[in-house]
Amino acid sequence: MRAGKNFLFPFHPDPERNINFPSALLLYSSVGYGTQTPASLTGKAIGGVCAIVGVFILTLPVPIVVNSFASYYKNRLWRNEVAHKRRLRAQEQTRCT
Repeated sequence: MRAGKNFLFPFHPDPERNINFPSALLLYSSVGYGTQTPASLTGKAIGGVCAIVGVFILTLPVPIVVNSFASYYKNRLWRNEVAHKRRLRAQEQTRCT
C-alpha cells in the first residue's frame, strides 16, 4: 500500500515507516523524535520552542545567499547589456566608415 495523498499527514500501514510533517519537523530541527518525550507542560513548551528556534537557525542563511545571488545576477545582467551596446556601437562605426 502506498503513502496517502495528503502532504501534511501521509499514512503508511507500517508504523515504523509512517512519517509526517510534524515528525519531520522535529527530526530536522535537531530536537529528535524517539521514545523519550517530555511529560510536563513546561517540558513540551521548551521542546516546541527548541524545535521552532532550530528551524529558524537553519533557515537564517537563506536570505543572505539569495541576496548575494541577486546582486551578482543583477551585476552580470548590467555587464552583458553594456557589452552588447559596445558591440552595436562598434558595428555602427564600421558601417559608417
